Amino acid sequence: MKPATRQSNMELLRIIAMLMVLTLHATYETFRYPRAAYVSEEPLSWLGIITTGTACIGCVDIFVLITGWFGIRFKVRNILRLVFQVAFAVTIALLALTLWQGEVPAGLLSILKMYYGYWFVNSYLILYLLSPVLNAFVEHCDEMDLRKFLLTFYAFVVPASFIFSDLNRGFAAVPFIGLYLLGRYVRLYMAPRLSACPRSYFLYFWTGCIVLSALTLWTAGFAPQIVIGALVPMATAYTNPITIASGVALLLYFSRIHFTSRIVNWLAAGSFMAYLTHQQVLVRPYYFEIIRRFDNQFATSLFILATFGTICLIFILSVCLDNIRLLAWKSIERLFRH
Repeated sequence: MKPATRQSNMELLRIIAMLMVLTLHATYETFRYPRAAYVSEEPLSWLGIITTGTACIGCVDIFVLITGWFGIRFKVRNILRLVFQVAFAVTIALLALTLWQGEVPAGLLSILKMYYGYWFVNSYLILYLLSPVLNAFVEHCDEMDLRKFLLTFYAFVVPASFIFSDLNRGFAAVPFIGLYLLGRYVRLYMAPRLSACPRSYFLYFWTGCIVLSALTLWTAGFAPQIVIGALVPMATAYTNPITIASGVALLLYFSRIHFTSRIVNWLAAGSFMAYLTHQQVLVRPYYFEIIRRFDNQFATSLFILATFGTICLIFILSVCLDNIRLLAWKSIERLFRH
């Protein structure tokens, strides 16, 4: 059967979401979460960090919403391919660091943990395994039933995600289930209903959410620490209703763009490798160190350029690495066919 043609508009959104991931990790992960003392001491710098972090915090939600938009067609082969992709990325990172440092950078137990230490991959695999059940649920309920379920789901999950560690503010599989079903709902029911709404309105809504959230968090930095300390967990959660709503707005915005680009499709196909490489547990500290070094050495404008250039370089190199992984995977498939 001929494979489905990739929709370049959604593939572009996938690329943007991955660039958001790298950018997000260059903000809060690198410079720590905002505190009243930090904001008061360097207000303009932290306005930039908070605004950038707020604009990028929806990256994970967008990834899962895109998955829900298209739906998952369950295949064991796809699970094995994802597992191989993770193993390939970790192994290459270990080999590179070993050659660079002249010794194995970690003990055997630590190395083994690296192969299952990606929280997103673990949560996504659970979502993938449950996808046949979720798809059957969507197919056998009407719009009203699905809407009621989503409202009930989020009425429980949003507050519970700040109480129970199993939900962990959206860093878990259960919130992914809600995002997947929401993505299905948006494509099947919301997008057709809003077809008469100008595309630009969705971008305005996303911008409004980002500006409002960023200014609220930044302003809280001039109040006692308890204020911003209470807001940060919500502002950086993937279960934040504003983050979810803004992700839906971007999804609807890009669904209205229609074009075809082989370059965009190629970049998007290998984009997930950028997450696997720069978030490999031994690579992460070097990524943070590079960004902090830029901050110490350069003025703001040069810091932005250097950081953006580094993010783009990591992304491109990761896509190229993923193409090598794809060749290796195809060779393994041919071997087992024979």
